Amino acid sequence: SEERMGHRWRARRGSLFEGWIEQFTHRPLLVAAVSLSVGIAAHLSYLNLIFVAFVAVFIWYPNVRYWALCSFVLGWLLAPTIPTERVLAAPFFGEVDVVSAAHATRDGDSLTVRSPSYLYLLKTDLASEINLGDRLHIEGKIMPISGAFGENLLGQGIVGEIRPSKIDFIQSGSGIWKVGKAVRNSFSQFLSGTLPAHTAATVDALAFNNDAKLDPELKGFLRATGTIHIISTSGMHVMMLAWAIMLLLSRLPISRLVQIFVLGVLLLLYVAAAGWRPPAVRAVVLILAMLLPYQFDRQPDALSALSLAYLLAVIINPIDILDIGLELSYISLLGLVLFGGYSNEEHPQLWDTVKHRFWMTLRMSCVASLATIPLSAYFFGQFSTIAPIANLAVAFVVLPIVAAALVAWPISWPFPAIGSLILLGVGTLANYIEAATSWMSTWPGAVVQIEQFSGYWLAGFYFLMILLWGPQKRDPLANHSYPP
Repeated sequence: SEERMGHRWRARRGSLFEGWIEQFTHRPLLVAAVSLSVGIAAHLSYLNLIFVAFVAVFIWYPNVRYWALCSFVLGWLLAPTIPTERVLAAPFFGEVDVVSAAHATRDGDSLTVRSPSYLYLLKTDLASEINLGDRLHIEGKIMPISGAFGENLLGQGIVGEIRPSKIDFIQSGSGIWKVGKAVRNSFSQFLSGTLPAHTAATVDALAFNNDAKLDPELKGFLRATGTIHIISTSGMHVMMLAWAIMLLLSRLPISRLVQIFVLGVLLLLYVAAAGWRPPAVRAVVLILAMLLPYQFDRQPDALSALSLAYLLAVIINPIDILDIGLELSYISLLGLVLFGGYSNEEHPQLWDTVKHRFWMTLRMSCVASLATIPLSAYFFGQFSTIAPIANLAVAFVVLPIVAAALVAWPISWPFPAIGSLILLGVGTLANYIEAATSWMSTWPGAVVQIEQFSGYWLAGFYFLMILLWGPQKRDPLANHSYPP
């Protein structure tokens, strides 16, 4: 009897392992994403060579063998050199490339520039005239950045701050950055000329991540409730806007391919206006990767699309793999793909449909929050226990705020009164966010403090999360109708 039970256990364990491996071997892009990450991690620290076991497993399967090997080698070669010490004060004279859009802060506008050796933070009154992709010649001095802020920047590869005395423009970047900046500045002026300063700052932060004038107290409420991501132009913003745009485009007498093309152009313009933030760019890639397969009678696969977006982001800028924003966005999306249980099911009764959507939204909010708790605890030393409820309470008004404000802006050109009237409703919703988060942040136990722990516990947690992933068969040649 014990022998038979042992045989059954081994058979069950073997079938679970085979089912888990099958999910990877049918998705070469997923294998490539895992192997690339292992290659980068192994190069950064030889202790991370323990993760090479994952790549070794894939080598046994011919259909993904070369994906695993080539991606691991590519990751090893692309692994960034992480500086361990800040630069000392010194003169600076040379050329730099602008690798981020200007970001407004209370101390002035700043942007990130890359020299042949290092990344630096550049603060200058000319930031409003500098665009992503510009090449500059700078004379000035380098200053170290102290404190926790400096440690955070050092983890992103930024070793110091350039204080320029002279800046010469050598080469301009793409024109889309200039168009995007003009859109963002025009929108901000429209808000500040119509809404009270406090409310205008909130709407501007929600729409374009322009949080320089946002009330610090409101930021504290958002952090305590785990909803700080709503003022970051993240994948959530892009996906909500994409849904609204496709809803409108689907009513027009144009082909699906043209709809996807128009959607891509509009999303890229929005992302450029929002500062070309990596999470938003990744969301655009993910959305297009999910929509385009329908044009070729193929079933879209969320894991493959997520892997493609990740591969493009890390290959283009390998140091992004250390960015907490990238890690949080991908982990939350991965949790939603594996356990979100999204369903577009309709019910005969309206009330049944409303209940179904409510519980589905609550489940997705809980999954995304639970998936990111370990990362939040590791990087910030705390996490919010009320994040699922808080996100459910405020996230549903983000799309109406952003969409209505963006619609009111062009309407205000020929019809100022109508644009102002729309913004009155937008301001009311923005004030609701502050009131709701302010109240929920006072709940007992809303924030839990965590002592520092080893990052290798994260690997164990997320490995267990993937092991809990149920089989998801993919039919690559099935005929599927377009999503609504």
